[in-house]
Amino acid sequence: MRSAAVLFPAVAIRPQQAPQNGVPATATGTKVMLAQLQVANEGLPLPGAEATGDELFRLGLLYSTGQGGAPLDYVSAHMLFNLAAMRGSVEAKVYRKELSEEMASEEVAEAQRQAREWLAQG
Repeated sequence: MRSAAVLFPAVAIRPQQAPQNGVPATATGTKVMLAQLQVANEGLPLPGAEATGDELFRLGLLYSTGQGGAPLDYVSAHMLFNLAAMRGSVEAKVYRKELSEEMASEEVAEAQRQAREWLAQG
């Protein structure tokens, strides 16, 4: 099994939120799924319906690596890569495929369900 660090390059982006009570968002142990929340508890805001493929792809990178204030969350990352691919991001298709190889089939199914829900809310 390959690690996420091998699959995804480091993304140097300033964190959007400071750690709460001195605990980084990725250390809290809570699993945040974007489609269920307007703003993730320790994560980043859910993108709006007008988000471009590139914006969705960059947000997916943050969730796939746990950087930039986003918790490490493969389900949300896959959902964002899926949406980005639908909006024309070729890179997102590659990352989505690689990420899905690291996920259980139930997690991929959940990411796909969340993507459909996000589209329906659009």
